[in-house]
Amino acid sequence: MPVDLRRQGETAAGLPDLEALLASVQAGYSLPQAFYDHPAMLDLDLRAFLSRHWILAGHISQIPEVGDYFLFELGNESVIICRADVSSVRAHANVCRHRGSRICLEQHGQVRRLVCPYHAWSYHLDGSLAAAPRMPEDFEKSAYGLQAIRCELVEGLIFVALADDPVSFEPVRALLTRCLAPYDLPGTQVADQRSYSISGNWKLSVENYLECYHCTPAHREYARFHSDSSPREEAANRLEELLQRAASVGGLTERRVEHYGLGALDNQESLVYDRDPLYPPAVTGSETGAPLAPVLGSLTGYDGGTAYIHVGPLSYLLLYADHVILYRFTPRTAGTSQADIWWLVRGDTEEGVDFSRAELTWLWELTIQQDKTIIESNARGVSSMHYRPGPYSPFEPMVVKFQAWYLDSLRRNLPEGRGSQF
Repeated sequence: MPVDLRRQGETAAGLPDLEALLASVQAGYSLPQAFYDHPAMLDLDLRAFLSRHWILAGHISQIPEVGDYFLFELGNESVIICRADVSSVRAHANVCRHRGSRICLEQHGQVRRLVCPYHAWSYHLDGSLAAAPRMPEDFEKSAYGLQAIRCELVEGLIFVALADDPVSFEPVRALLTRCLAPYDLPGTQVADQRSYSISGNWKLSVENYLECYHCTPAHREYARFHSDSSPREEAANRLEELLQRAASVGGLTERRVEHYGLGALDNQESLVYDRDPLYPPAVTGSETGAPLAPVLGSLTGYDGGTAYIHVGPLSYLLLYADHVILYRFTPRTAGTSQADIWWLVRGDTEEGVDFSRAELTWLWELTIQQDKTIIESNARGVSSMHYRPGPYSPFEPMVVKFQAWYLDSLRRNLPEGRGSQF
């Protein structure tokens, strides 16, 4: 009898059957294999889930002058983020309206116009078509501007959404305006930015970030001072003290805010805000726990804790009193993803005088390299013929919630005409 080499949830043609895959998911268990490594899954993830959500593209300090731009890329999609004038930021699809060529080939730059290198069609910074050489006299330039990408700026952070009808950004704006105001992120600068290629599906990268079950064995340097890695009684006892100090040095009074876009909240962006104590003597995320840079914004000192913010499926903030870390995980291919990290410090500080770049980046450069090893090992195991979904620990609640949200979104937003197959 011939051996059936199909994996669970595949059709005879080797394509995933979405209904079968969804039916095979066990609540409280990791996902079936095809969700992590089947090439067709990435297209569905992008169209039915990721494109509807708001993703951190960058920080306003990356485009200080009119004509400055940088690229944000997600899978095969490329977006031009540019300073269109002194008061506005625009986002355009990096796709020429002539024959579809990429327009900007460099990751960042400074231009007067956006010029396609293929046939020299050029566009104003607002996206309107400026010139299309040798086109007929009746050619309507106004009909061929760059496709606009939804873009929002809040507290110095630039977010984009690829779909024409994304989920509501207003919950994000309300939370970030309230919780980030004391840090004055519009007045910060990017002290460093780094990207890391990971040989693993984007969901493996996100799931790893969402749990600290692995922190004690895998991130000993981080676990030394961060209480979310091992919830000792000491942390619980310090929480009230942390909240009181946070209120006194920055007016921050909230302990936790959370909602996922399930059911009635399906059209609102998912958010998490959480504060946790640091173990003494640490006051920030450094090798020794000692200060790294001048405190941010209107903060008057160190409150002895951290704040974590999750925005949508791919974007994360980690707030210390003297610096802020921005994290983003994005899919590149079905089997690869990318981690991007920014380190923000006060805009009026100078490297070598007010902070050391090596000391500032030490903890999270080390941590992401450790995570890269973990995720890539996880990806190799998940692709094995012997992989079977395993049960989550009670210390992985955010992964369980993320999974439920992701699956619910697939069920609700499968592109029309696809049926149960991809």
